Amino acid sequence: MKTAEPSTLTEVAAAYAKRDELVERLNAQNQYVGEVVRKARAAGNTWIAIAEAANTSDVAVINAARRPAVKG
Repeated sequence: MKTAEPSTLTEVAAAYAKRDELVERLNAQNQYVGEVVRKARAAGNTWIAIAEAANTSDVAVINAARRPAVKG
């Protein structure tokens, strides 16, 4: 079995590290979206109004509202 060149292994490691970084950022963004959706709803906005403002479906904003709150 032939092993890859060290530089290509470094590239692979960097690509996975970048992916993990993006996953962390997306998770943080998902928590933030949930927070602002809950805030908009608490302010009296309808699910439809929130969805229209976000240019998405009412199901998507309802699901966002169910995401865990940001801690800390």
